[in-house]
Amino acid sequence: MIIEVKKRKLIIRNSHLMKKSIDWTLIGLLSPIGLLMGTLMVLGVAKPVTQVSLWMVLCIASAISIRRRNVVSWVLTAFFIGLTWGILHNLVQAVFLDAYLMNNSIHPDGIRSPEYMSSGYWILLMGPFVGVILGVLILCFTWIVRKF
Repeated sequence: MIIEVKKRKLIIRNSHLMKKSIDWTLIGLLSPIGLLMGTLMVLGVAKPVTQVSLWMVLCIASAISIRRRNVVSWVLTAFFIGLTWGILHNLVQAVFLDAYLMNNSIHPDGIRSPEYMSSGYWILLMGPFVGVILGVLILCFTWIVRKF
């Protein structure tokens, strides 16, 4: 809370309400990366080893962009970027499941999912979990970038 006295008037402002909280613009700008990575996996361009290294590079780039924009709530912004990426990435894989299985030899017998659920639904269900992992990675990289 900030209390100012100007021209014999008392002005009280809540400083935390004036600051920018979650940077939804940045989340919107970076969210197509999830679609891009999902498309690369469906087309068979990004193999699992390549995909991990691409995710790391993208997480570091996102952390740097969060730092440059001086986002006040950088924790939630980083988390929501990762969550969006995971959901969109798995959504593309679930929609184009046949192409994904055909182009990726890592799953020769299909994707193992519970017996009561189809593989497409299983991939959709895993999207938020992948997103949480990516969000934590972006969060860690953002913390490191902010320290140095």
